[in-house]
Amino acid sequence: MNNKTNGIHVGGTSIIMVFTLLFFAMFGSLSLSSTHVSLRQSEKARDHVVSYYDADVAAVKDIAKLTADGITAAGGTVEIIKRIGDSGRQELTITVSVRDGKIHIDEYRVRSTGGSGLISIDDSFNYFQGEYDWG
Repeated sequence: MNNKTNGIHVGGTSIIMVFTLLFFAMFGSLSLSSTHVSLRQSEKARDHVVSYYDADVAAVKDIAKLTADGITAAGGTVEIIKRIGDSGRQELTITVSVRDGKIHIDEYRVRSTGGSGLISIDDSFNYFQGEYDWG
């Protein structure tokens, strides 16, 4: 007796389709999460650049105010310090001096203030030595 049944066998095809859909869903979610992380990093970089230029504009306005106040005639050196951003981890320092009736920028630098936002790196390596206190 012949026990073969005629018809379409779709079991293997269904399993392949299910796994294909699972892979597409997994890679789609990974793509969305990496895009979200990239967006957050870009926004942080944008915010830092904007705060840097805000500090720069404020310092230039202070230099213009010094010029209007007549420091060019008096001479001397002035240091202008502006914080960059809300965290206060960096500051813009501009040292301005007056020579020959003109303002000269002697120093223009961004420096870290060593605030609480800095990351401390622990490069020690503690390995398991056979005993562990579970209590």
